[in-house]
Amino acid sequence: MEKSSTDKYISDKLKPAIEKYSENIILREAITLIPYIGSPLDVFLTTKSQKIFSDRIINLFDELKYEMTTLENKKVDKDYINSEEFIDLFIRTIDVAAKTRDKGKIKLYAKLLKGTVKFQDRKRYSPEEYLQVLAELTMRELEVARTIYKQQKREKRKGEDELQWALRCGWEELEKECSSIPEEDFRFIFLRLEKSGLIRELPAGWFGEGGIFIITDVFRKIMTYLEQD
Repeated sequence: MEKSSTDKYISDKLKPAIEKYSENIILREAITLIPYIGSPLDVFLTTKSQKIFSDRIINLFDELKYEMTTLENKKVDKDYINSEEFIDLFIRTIDVAAKTRDKGKIKLYAKLLKGTVKFQDRKRYSPEEYLQVLAELTMRELEVARTIYKQQKREKRKGEDELQWALRCGWEELEKECSSIPEEDFRFIFLRLEKSGLIRELPAGWFGEGGIFIITDVFRKIMTYLEQD
């Protein structure tokens, strides 16, 4: 999709919402009366938000264009591309892309869309659910999730239990590898990732107080989906 078409899409779909705010005098006055943040919010909603949303969506389209160039024509399910199912997913992807400043997440969204257009067993994968999981995680949570997956991507050795495998993969180095995240925040992030279904905690009896997590089959399945050629 060329940028001129992208700009037209944004103009048709996003500008009206901004214009409605700009024309709502009562709402604008109410916001400007909020101490400290009122005026900056008003400026953002009337002048800056459109460009930010536009840049994020253009970034998604650029990433999607790159991803699609790596696909062979024979692998593309053109019937699916013309289906309402794909259009619904595409619209939802635009929506979540517009809500994040993280280019890494937008790249993942593009990879997810690429995966959907390939011939595949559509009952085996759930891209809509994968999109929801990715959208709900913060940038810091994704950083930790990526690092755990990178560690534990390798398979267990013969006779190796899950604890031995996790330690061999480098679990004790996780905090060092995610050095930008405060130590006291890790437990909260682990619980968030566990709730999302990406990791699970090993029984406490295996390692004193517990606190070692391993990736789930669902997480491995999502990453396999995103990393497929």
